[in-house]
Amino acid sequence: MTYDFDRIIERQGTNSTKWDRCTALFGREDVLPMWVADMDFACPEPVLRAIKERTDHPTYGYSFPPASLYESIMAWYQERYGWKLNEEWILFTAGVVNALYTAVEAFSEVGDQIIIQSPVYPPFFSTIRNLGRHVLNNQLLEGENGYRMDWDDLEKKLSGHNVPLMILCSPHNPVGRVWSKEELSRLAQLCLDHNCLLISDEIHCDLLLWDNQHIATSTLSSEVEERTITLGAASKTFNLAGLATSYVIIPDDELRKRFVRWRAGDNQGNMFGYIAMEAAYSQGGDYLKQLMSYLEGNMRFFADSLAERLPQLRMSLPDATYLAWVDMRELGLSARQLTQLLCNEARLGLNAGEMFGPGGEGFQRFNLGCPRRVIAEAVSRLEGALQRF
Repeated sequence: MTYDFDRIIERQGTNSTKWDRCTALFGREDVLPMWVADMDFACPEPVLRAIKERTDHPTYGYSFPPASLYESIMAWYQERYGWKLNEEWILFTAGVVNALYTAVEAFSEVGDQIIIQSPVYPPFFSTIRNLGRHVLNNQLLEGENGYRMDWDDLEKKLSGHNVPLMILCSPHNPVGRVWSKEELSRLAQLCLDHNCLLISDEIHCDLLLWDNQHIATSTLSSEVEERTITLGAASKTFNLAGLATSYVIIPDDELRKRFVRWRAGDNQGNMFGYIAMEAAYSQGGDYLKQLMSYLEGNMRFFADSLAERLPQLRMSLPDATYLAWVDMRELGLSARQLTQLLCNEARLGLNAGEMFGPGGEGFQRFNLGCPRRVIAEAVSRLEGALQRF
């Protein structure tokens, strides 16, 4: 079927974190929310159909992931990433952040230092700090051709500290990099050389723009596979975040057993999450193809609009995701002034770059997973605010 991504879906009044908490988060109700990574598109028709069929049954008791769900995940990874999974490697959790907490608790001790690469997804910071560990930041380097890893700094930190864990964001949120095989191989070898377990958050791996290819970190070699924990979900790809169901892929038996011991009780997703994920992975390929074509159009429209109407703002097209990382440093505003301008004058609800740690100052993250007319409205609001400014 053909999906209509131009359709405006009214989400206010649905207890939407994105749409119904504007006053609480931004201090006013009339902002256009383009912050949290939650698309404004309808879910794939096979997902809606599968959930409706299950709701017709009058009981919603305890459930478990069926064999067919494992098979759908295994087929998805084999077809798209050439990674042959075993069923027992797959463990379910109630969200990737939930899995991150479990992994940090299971594979590090209070007081340990854990490497991340800012500017990066804010829960990487909060998870480490909330569990009494310390952030050891290997900040990405910004250049004319985009972001790259700081290899000298990474090797120095791995050599000079006892680092049990590194958390990789692949593809990277918010800068949108798809790491090359060469980059991933170099990083993985450094981790192997220094006995550092690698947690690879690959939740955005399906959202590939411009024919970019994602390399699943664990496919680099059997040695890397045994020392890598992969976090994944269908939630970003198919807009299922509210169903709070994700998975962890752990090929090594001992690491997997340890993760299970630390996983809180039956914290393994839920009935409707399982149903939606299976339908998405087994029948959602056509939806994803159409979605990525539309998102590429959104990215180009937004980038061209900024270049034409707001040249003081800079944006590089990302390799993946539906998130645009916009450089507003040329405005010369403090973080507080920039937030006030965007919120009170442009009436836009965005993610401030400071949330993503060092290197994020002066940037804003825009969620372009929405109908194009919403993006056009955002550009108009932004243009009007900067003209008044």
